[in-house]
Amino acid sequence: MAAFTPLSLKAQCTAGVGNVKTARGWLWPSSPSDPQDTVLKRLPSGKCLFWGIPFELVQAEAVKSLVVVARSAGRVLPSRVRVPVGRKAKRLLLAHVCAPVRGEYATLEGTGERLGSYRLIYTDGSEVEQPLRRRFEIHDAAIPWGHHPFRCRHCREFLPVPLHDRSAPYGYVQTGVRTESSDLQGWWLYDWVNPSPGKTIAAIQLEAAGPTPLALGALTLCDEEKDPFVWQPREEVAVSAPGEGPVAVRMERGVVVRQDKLFVPGGDFLDTDEAGWGRGGQEQKEGRYLEIHGSPEGALHIKTGQGQERSFRWGEVLEKGKAQQGRLRVEVPAASSGCTCGWRMRTAASQWAAGSTFARPRERTSPRTGIRQR
Repeated sequence: MAAFTPLSLKAQCTAGVGNVKTARGWLWPSSPSDPQDTVLKRLPSGKCLFWGIPFELVQAEAVKSLVVVARSAGRVLPSRVRVPVGRKAKRLLLAHVCAPVRGEYATLEGTGERLGSYRLIYTDGSEVEQPLRRRFEIHDAAIPWGHHPFRCRHCREFLPVPLHDRSAPYGYVQTGVRTESSDLQGWWLYDWVNPSPGKTIAAIQLEAAGPTPLALGALTLCDEEKDPFVWQPREEVAVSAPGEGPVAVRMERGVVVRQDKLFVPGGDFLDTDEAGWGRGGQEQKEGRYLEIHGSPEGALHIKTGQGQERSFRWGEVLEKGKAQQGRLRVEVPAASSGCTCGWRMRTAASQWAAGSTFARPRERTSPRTGIRQR
C-alpha cells in the first residue's frame, strides 16, 4: 500500500463538537456562559496535514464528526466503537483527545490514569490491546503550559517566515518558522506500532474505561518502519544548479525555513580588502542557500529556471552529505567538511565551487555577511 492511508471515520462517528448532557452533567469543558462552546470546536477538522502526514477528519459542521465513547453516559453515547479496517499496516496513527479531570478546564493532575484502550482485531481472530493513559498515549484537548504528554505529539503544522518579513510577530522572523495553532490545544497524535504487521487488521476498537469521554478524530495507516513524526534538526543546504535563473524549492513532509543568497567566495576572497558585508572576492547566487527542517522520508523538490524539477530524499541527503542528479547538486556543508562551527557555509561553498574536497577551513566566514572569523 502507499506509505499513508487515511481512513474515513464518518460512518462510525457518534457525536459532534458540541457538548453532550448526561446524568452526570456536561461531558466537555466549555465557557461558563455557553455550554456548547466546547474546546472541541477549536480543533482542526477536514482534510489535514500533521507533520506532513495526511489525516482525514470529518468537517466540524457535521452533526456527528467524532468517534466519542464514555461509560455511564446512558443512551447518549456508547462505551465502545469498532472501526472496520480490512488492511495490513505497520503502524496506526491516531488523532485523539480526552476530557480533563472532572471540574477542571485543563488538567493539572491525573497523570497515568487509565482512561480506556484500543484493541486490534485481526482477521484470524487474534487480538491485541493498547491501554490509553492520561498524559501518555492520550491527553486533554486543552492543557496548561508545561503539561505536554510523554508518548504522543501535537498536531503541528509548520510554515516558513521570510527573512525580511515585517508582518510576523516578534521572534518568528528569527526562528524562520511559524504555526497557526498553539501546542496547548489540539489533537494528540499517537503512533501505535502494530505488533503483527503481517496480519490483516479486521477492525480497531476504542473503548472507554470510565466516565471520562475519549474522542477519536482521525486514523491513518502507516507502512513506514520508523516513527513518521520524527523530523531531523534544521540543516543548511547549498544548491548548485546550471544557469543564473531563479530556483523554486519545496519540501514534502517538511518546511523550507530559509531560502536566501548563497555567497560563493572566489580565489581572491582571503586577499581582497573588500571581503565582508556581501562585497568583494565573492559571487552571490540568488536562492541557492537553504535551511531545511523535515522528515528523513520527506522529499526536497528543486525546480530550476530551465523548467526541470528534481527530487531528493531528505534522509539520503543527510546520510551522505550530498546528492546529485545531472548538473543539479545539493550539499550539506557541515556533513562534507566535518566542520561544526556556525560559520561553515561560505568556506564549504568556496571549496565546493573550486571542485576540491572539503577540509577544515583556515578562516571561518558567515554565509550571510561574509565577515571573516579567525
